[in-house]
Amino acid sequence: WDNASLIVDGGVTYSERDDRINGETFRTDEELRGHLFAEGLWDINQLWRAGLDVEYSSDDQYLRQYDLSAEDVLTSQLYAERFQGRHYSSARLINFQDTRIGDLQDPDQPDVLPEVVSYWVGEPGDVPLIGGRWEFGGSALGLRRDGDGQNVGRLSLNAGWERRLVSDIGLLTSLDANVRGDFYRVENAEFATATSAAGEDLSDSRIFPQFHVQSSYPVSRAFDKFQMTISPQVSLTMAPNLDTDDEIPNEDSQNVQLDSSNLFERNRFPGLDRVEDKSRATYGIRTGMYGYDGSHAEIFLGQSHRFDDDDNPFPAGSGLNNQQSDFVGEINANYQDDYDLSYRFQLAQDNLSPTRHELDALADFGDLDMNIRYL
Repeated sequence: WDNASLIVDGGVTYSERDDRINGETFRTDEELRGHLFAEGLWDINQLWRAGLDVEYSSDDQYLRQYDLSAEDVLTSQLYAERFQGRHYSSARLINFQDTRIGDLQDPDQPDVLPEVVSYWVGEPGDVPLIGGRWEFGGSALGLRRDGDGQNVGRLSLNAGWERRLVSDIGLLTSLDANVRGDFYRVENAEFATATSAAGEDLSDSRIFPQFHVQSSYPVSRAFDKFQMTISPQVSLTMAPNLDTDDEIPNEDSQNVQLDSSNLFERNRFPGLDRVEDKSRATYGIRTGMYGYDGSHAEIFLGQSHRFDDDDNPFPAGSGLNNQQSDFVGEINANYQDDYDLSYRFQLAQDNLSPTRHELDALADFGDLDMNIRYL
């Protein structure tokens, strides 16, 4: 249509299949089986758009058996979005279907009913007297599980201020002040607390202020065919000591992975359910050579240090669960867009033993491309 599109793909069959329950394999009777995929987008006006994505399979074997898809989890969603200047809002309903075979299925996967987010960001210089720009955001999340599973409702509100300064000697500094409030309602909690048993309903809230200042001092020198830069970086993050989040569930902050991309972030937890309280310093150095033909090579190495070793909120194996974090680094290079290398690593903070390696390499020989990925 003029302002909308819809793509639908489906299939149906009547067949038997092998199934497995409690370790026993058996053949089912013939039954109606099928799939439905759909993708729709509606540009309502210059500010609003809406869409849907549907991924459905009648059983966990159908898509693989007929070579239609190898996805482990099918995601269906209905959403609406609004864009206006520096303001963004969205609302969505999301359903997940686990298509992993047999015992690997996770019955605790929740549906998102709903997720609503809205963010406003001011223009630079909007804040009187102190300069910088303001930001304000809010989100509401509902997670629902079948049966007696844990259901979670969360409301988060966030306000912040940010300013970037450039000194006469070339020191680059970013100031970031932020405060966030989170409010939780949990039904059928799957965890016990000091005052309640698993399966009870809980309510909790927290206010979390944080101040983050980051500085770098890049210096450069030009040569005949390239420019070389060295940029030491340091940041200081200050936050109060929060009590252990006994009655706040951890739904979206479980997969913590330290690397060079998030080392200097204000909060290294993904999601909102966990926060990185107390204060810390982070330091690192980045150096690079940048050819005038577009080729480049960069090296980065960094680490962070918590001022207080008590009540570390990070899980073992995250690289952040000690007072001094693991060292993380990255080496990446590109030669005229024909050869590309990216190598990321993590070294244990106590003896520099390797903890993680990630390698991506690509070579373009014209009619032939070769690439490798190693983890």
